[in-house]
Amino acid sequence: MKTIFTTQRPHQAGSALLLTLIMGGVALAILAGAMSWSASSTRLTYRSIQYTRSEAAAEAATEKVVSQIARDFLKGGDTMVINNLGAYQSIVPTPADSAYWSTWQFNDASGNSDHTFVQRGTSLSYVTISPPYTNLQAYVSTYTVVSDGRDLASPQDLTVGVLQELQLARIPIFQFALYSSGNMEISCGQPFDVTGPVHSNGKLYVEPDKLLTFESAVTAVITNAFQRDPLDTRRPPAGSVVYVEPDQKQSPVAALTLPIGTTNTQEAVREIIEPPPAGEDPMSPLGQLRYYNQCDLLVTVSDNAVTAISGSSDGLPTRIPTNDLALFITTTNSFYDAREGKTVQPIDLNVGNLAAWSRTNAGVRASLIGSNLSSVYVLDNRTLPGTSLGAVRVVDGATLPPKGLTVANPRRLCQLPV
Repeated sequence: MKTIFTTQRPHQAGSALLLTLIMGGVALAILAGAMSWSASSTRLTYRSIQYTRSEAAAEAATEKVVSQIARDFLKGGDTMVINNLGAYQSIVPTPADSAYWSTWQFNDASGNSDHTFVQRGTSLSYVTISPPYTNLQAYVSTYTVVSDGRDLASPQDLTVGVLQELQLARIPIFQFALYSSGNMEISCGQPFDVTGPVHSNGKLYVEPDKLLTFESAVTAVITNAFQRDPLDTRRPPAGSVVYVEPDQKQSPVAALTLPIGTTNTQEAVREIIEPPPAGEDPMSPLGQLRYYNQCDLLVTVSDNAVTAISGSSDGLPTRIPTNDLALFITTTNSFYDAREGKTVQPIDLNVGNLAAWSRTNAGVRASLIGSNLSSVYVLDNRTLPGTSLGAVRVVDGATLPPKGLTVANPRRLCQLPV
């Protein structure tokens, strides 16, 4: 029997083992690297998710404050917002809002837990605002709201902050050539050129008898319609409408909400032109908004007399002599309103004569802020028959007082051509 033996040199066996160990080490290194990468990637992914959650939470905290500021501003204007700054700073999301917030902690970025940073800018700016209300200016106050959010139940301790700046804008209504808190209809009449902005908080109906020209923004909350109001049954031949800046004819747009009381119905908004009831505090939220309490000159027309006093801004009203009133107030004219089928008995206010009188009258100028009359409130207390209408009519408006002129009354206002 022949037996054959095979042998391997020792150095060859050692090389194979070394190669096996090297390959195994490489594999382990790759596995360790893959596991490390996977773990790192998981941590980064979780951190990214947690960052997004914390950012959303902090934003929710600021939005909770912003929504309360917005409600207070619509209810009581900038004054109410300023008075409530301390209350806003203690507003944060809580479990009372949702059980989701039970593990969250919020602070004002200065380490004060359960607080939100709320600060008003140092100045009130009067600036031009952006479209669609182009060419309008507003009193703008800026508020900064900051919140840091942190989830205590998260494995990663991550705090994310959000800063919001909001602007509260008060648009003086006298900037509008025409403004309505509800639907508005512009029709009838002779050729008419509207030089200032026009806004309706409802539908805007436009169908003139002649030529109607709009030189500025024409906006409506619901729609701009070339037609008469459905309640207007007369259908004369329609005239034409020219929009000097066609891109500024826009609808729908956001409503211009006036901060009147707790609601903003047409009835509530109308209160700003009504005289105050007996006993109302002129410094109450609504009292401060009434034109009656803001005008420089208060004219009252009754069945037997015309009287006037300076406004209540100084608390010491000055009575205007009857002979002075006769220079710019007339109550003996009349004209016929074919649409209403009634005779209008207007209270005529001659703007040119008023401007001339106010420049030289020492008595009334002494009681005015800045010594320039710029506003008149006319209250019509006459008892008129059912066949007549009362109105305030302004005439001769070519020359205005130095600061311009606002005429307010709770009934009707019309204008004769300049």
